[in-house]
Amino acid sequence: MAKEKPLYLYLIVLFGLISSTTYGERTGKPTLAVFDFTVSQTVTGEISVQTSGGASRIINVGVEYQTSLLNDKFVTALAKTQKVSVVERKKLASLREETQLTQAGLTDPNKSVEFGKLLGADYFLFGTLSMLDGKMSYATLPYNLGVQRLIDFLVGADIRIVETKTGKIIAAKSQKVKKTKKEANPLDSDNTIPVEFQHEAYDDLVQRLVATTIDTLFPIKVANYSDNVAYLNRPNLEPGKRYEVVRLGEVIRDPDTGEVLGQVETKVAIVKVLRGMEKFSTAEVVEWFTPEKTIPQGSLCRTLLPSDLEPPKKEQLR
Repeated sequence: MAKEKPLYLYLIVLFGLISSTTYGERTGKPTLAVFDFTVSQTVTGEISVQTSGGASRIINVGVEYQTSLLNDKFVTALAKTQKVSVVERKKLASLREETQLTQAGLTDPNKSVEFGKLLGADYFLFGTLSMLDGKMSYATLPYNLGVQRLIDFLVGADIRIVETKTGKIIAAKSQKVKKTKKEANPLDSDNTIPVEFQHEAYDDLVQRLVATTIDTLFPIKVANYSDNVAYLNRPNLEPGKRYEVVRLGEVIRDPDTGEVLGQVETKVAIVKVLRGMEKFSTAEVVEWFTPEKTIPQGSLCRTLLPSDLEPPKKEQLR
């Protein structure tokens, strides 16, 4: 028995090391499997071009290139948040090939639960490139100064986040970005959307998608409110960052099935982080949307992006 003891201890230590290599146990961060974005049937990838002479034609920006660009940027940006562990795409593709499981098959809760166990993933994220539209037009500048080119480029995507242990969809969100660019006497004459301009549009779209994902998995809530200061249940938030505060109301259910369809929301305020501390962060109210001018405990805080500054609707379905 004396000779077996070292081996027995070695096996215990080895088992402990193997167990500790799972990202979730080592860091407490959830593991997310991001599937390649698909393309909506309504997306053609066709962009209209109107010349200064009145002629028009159609160019194609390539949906495969667009989805590849979106995939790469989204996974990279999500990993950079350091809030989640992202399953390697090679591992994801390899396991799907081994199990011969299609993306459509993962909509079956039983299959998604089993596949999630094999991957060690807490959540699945499915995405669709839902918008890809644009217009390019030329106009003659006055005083013989040449021509001006105007480019409008619209991209949008839908995402669904599935909790693998239950197979339930916990979020289904859509985001879109429109970029406009004016150029006087452009150097290129091939009537294509500049690559760097496409990258800018997808960088903005990805920023919104990542914010939506993080807000879903790590909802920030108001723990207390007093004297225009909100105390948020998230430590070390970045000073100056803004959040929209939303009060959740009545749950909306299907009268026939009892299924939860959503929840009434009321946008309460916009807050700006003052200080991030070890166990919580403080924020001041910079804009109110309700006459009461108070924030109920438990209200949600969502990342506010630059283009969110339009006047809000007071109530909507969550």
